[in-house]
Amino acid sequence: MLKRLRVQNVLSLRDTTITLSNPLVLVGPNGAGKSAIIKALQLFSVTFRVPIQLQRRLLRLGTVDLDSVVWRRDDRLPLVFQAWFREQEAGVPDYELRIEKTGGNWRVVSEAIRMPGLTFDSHSGVFEFGTEYRGTIQWRAPMHASLPCFVRPYEKDQVALQTIRPLLELAKLAGSTWRYRVAAGDIAAPTKLPPGVPPEQLHVRENGWGLAAVLRNLQGQDRATFDRIERKLIEWFPYIRQINFEETGEGLRLAFSHSAGRAPIPAELEADGVLHALFLIWRCYTARQEDRVCIEEPENGTHPYLLAGRYEFIRKIAGGELTQPPVRLVVTTQSPELLNAIGCDEALRVVQVVERHPEGGTSVHRLRDMDQVQRLCDVFKGQLGELWWSGAVGGVPANTDNI
Repeated sequence: MLKRLRVQNVLSLRDTTITLSNPLVLVGPNGAGKSAIIKALQLFSVTFRVPIQLQRRLLRLGTVDLDSVVWRRDDRLPLVFQAWFREQEAGVPDYELRIEKTGGNWRVVSEAIRMPGLTFDSHSGVFEFGTEYRGTIQWRAPMHASLPCFVRPYEKDQVALQTIRPLLELAKLAGSTWRYRVAAGDIAAPTKLPPGVPPEQLHVRENGWGLAAVLRNLQGQDRATFDRIERKLIEWFPYIRQINFEETGEGLRLAFSHSAGRAPIPAELEADGVLHALFLIWRCYTARQEDRVCIEEPENGTHPYLLAGRYEFIRKIAGGELTQPPVRLVVTTQSPELLNAIGCDEALRVVQVVERHPEGGTSVHRLRDMDQVQRLCDVFKGQLGELWWSGAVGGVPANTDNI
């Protein structure tokens, strides 16, 4: 899986390197670049699956295109990714991708792969492979798609497979990145399926909309997983007895049976913390092996006393104690209480501090690489949230005078 990623000229990431632990916890002030890191991970992974010009839809960017994603909207700059999929901390990357705007369109202008079973550099020539029915196919930069994306249509071609298998494996290693910043109101909103779209093709949006339809479909298709989700929700909120679904004129909505009361309570009247918790449980229990799940501020709607339990759930999910295979999780937070739940010892492995500088852009620092961090942890008696709040490790607003 992806271990390390260097990103250049994407949003606020002028030249930023991210080391991916599991879980990875990003902490920093508003505008530092925590969301930009997640979006860069999205952009990198989606490049393996769709051509460059079609990425707007999959990234859920609406009318935003790569002209707006590039650093300071300077479309003369390239978007550059360097990736390491093995354990080495430094050295030559396993994969390099450079995207530039040429002739009015963004294209892959160079690509280099140094993986077991395949070494290729676009500067050295053409990548070609045979097929069953279309003869020899060639990929030559500049191209509208990365090489792993280009070969995807041939993944069932037995002749092509002999050559392109390492590229398909590379795409699996890159995985899929899903970003969520959920809101209780969007989770509670009724879901009406678009005409002609079957329930199994509906995806939950990054704000949580669509969860009702996806859960009801899961109830019918995979009852065991649905029951696990329901049991975990009841464990966290014992007054709840059952997850229900109600058809309304506006679509399908969630409802909850309570231990006291005859009729289910519509989701609009349920506590925000319940809806946020249900989303977190659902997403962790249904993630695929190739998914990287990124959840922004999971503390929202949750009482500070409960955050230790929430992080324990995240830790177990990432460690494979509750799901197999383990779920790759990225979490952003601004909650001292959540950081206190992590504790200093584990934080040295999973916490990274995000800061933004006017000229240099976003920087990321692993907590364990900071000077005197162990001594500071001792001074603050292992209370990482209090240590972060003090400003001693960075990642706090530089000026709060006018806030």
